[in-house]
Amino acid sequence: MVAVVEGRARDVPEVPGVRLLRAPGSGDDTLADEAARLGTPLVVVTADRGLRARLPAGTTVHGPGWLHDLLDRG
Repeated sequence: MVAVVEGRARDVPEVPGVRLLRAPGSGDDTLADEAARLGTPLVVVTADRGLRARLPAGTTVHGPGWLHDLLDRG
């Protein structure tokens, strides 16, 4: 699992099992670049339609509600 953080969130602590990418600028740019590097199959969680359009073809995209529901189920 990879989490891209930007702005003030760049200061969040590491979490076991999650690789943090601390975006030096735009989180969207960092996420799009990392998605292209990783290729598919890939699952990205974002509500940003512009970012969705920048992801590699074949990327599965879910909104934040999907992730919240998944985490709530434990």
